[in-house]
Formats: sequence, structure tokens, C-alpha cells
Amino acid sequence: MKILVVSNQENVDGAGTVVLTKVLFNSPDDQVDYALFNCKNVHSKMRDLIRNHELDGYDLVLLTAIFIGRDVLDEIDSSPLRDKTYMIDHNKWSLKYNDYDWTFIERYWDEERASATNLLLEWFKFHFEDLKPTDGVREFVELTRRLENNILVPGDQKAKNLQRLFDEVGPDDYIESMSAKLNAFFNLYFDRFDMEAIEANIDKEKNN
Repeated sequence: MKILVVSNQENVDGAGTVVLTKVLFNSPDDQVDYALFNCKNVHSKMRDLIRNHELDGYDLVLLTAIFIGRDVLDEIDSSPLRDKTYMIDHNKWSLKYNDYDWTFIERYWDEERASATNLLLEWFKFHFEDLKPTDGVREFVELTRRLENNILVPGDQKAKNLQRLFDEVGPDDYIESMSAKLNAFFNLYFDRFDMEAIEANIDKEKNN
């Protein structure tokens, strides 16, 4: 399956949806690409992708963790893209877009504040029953949910280190690092290179 994840370049939740997809769809028959945008350019970038037919070659297009205007969604809804595009988000501004039959937008999940990453995992589990997330994947998703909603518990160093790593290396290297580890190991951990980046970020925090 060829999948495109369109997400937010500005936060851990946006990158987390890409990591999750790369880890769950990692067979030789799968290809996961991603396009990261910000809130200012997502509308024009999405129009370009649609009108240049860059989405046509994908089996599945996921719009996650980023607010996309109704004009773009209407353009998708009125084209064959509606049969393979799904929007998964928790942003309160996106709630009004649940009137499309291909959108899944929830503010809360199991009475806890949701993130796009944990909603995407639930969506995957419902639509692809054979997927079996590891303990490491589930931990990564939960830490991302806490970060996105600023509900860290005391001593939650792993979650803080996810944020520090993202801040220090940027979304692309973060996605590469986390997806490689979660594909190779059952548990979430940080290697020496991650820790060097995390320590560098901690030093910056101390000096600010």
C-alpha cells in the first residue's frame, strides 16, 4: 500500500502521526511518504498537491494534526480523492468538518484529551485489524498525547525528552530516528545520538 501522510511540521503530534504510520506499515509492499506543512501554507500547498495530481498515485491519503480550510476539503470531496482521503484530528476548530463522511475529529478519547496520533492509532486498529502495535508504539502514542495536551505527570522524562529531541533535530530527523527505533525494537528508547541532542537542548534551556 502506498500512503501519504499530510501533517503539521510544527509539533510532536504532527510528526507523531508520520512515525506511527511508518512503523505500522513497514512491510516491503508498503510505502509511506509524508508532506509536512504549517498553518500558514497548508491551504496553498494542499491545492497544489490536488491540482498537480500529486495525490493520484496513492492508495491512502491521511490529513492529520493540521487545520485545513473547507474550500480545500470541498475540492477533495467533489473529486475521486474522497474515496481514499481521510482527515483525523482533535483540533476544536476542525470539529465543524465532521459533516464529511471521511473525517474523524474528536476532542476527547476515553474521557481524556485526544491527540491526532492516538486517534490515528484507533482509526488504524478499526480499519486494519491485522495491525499489532508493540508496547513501544503504544507508549510513544501515549507520550505524544500527553505532550500535545500539556498533561505531563511528575518525572515524565521520556515525554519531555521526546519534545527536546524534536526541538533540537527538527521534524524530519525526529521522524527518521523514532520510526527506525520503533521498527527495530519492542520498546521506546533513546540512543547515544538522541541523548546528545537532548542534552544539547537541556543546555539551551538552562542558558535561556
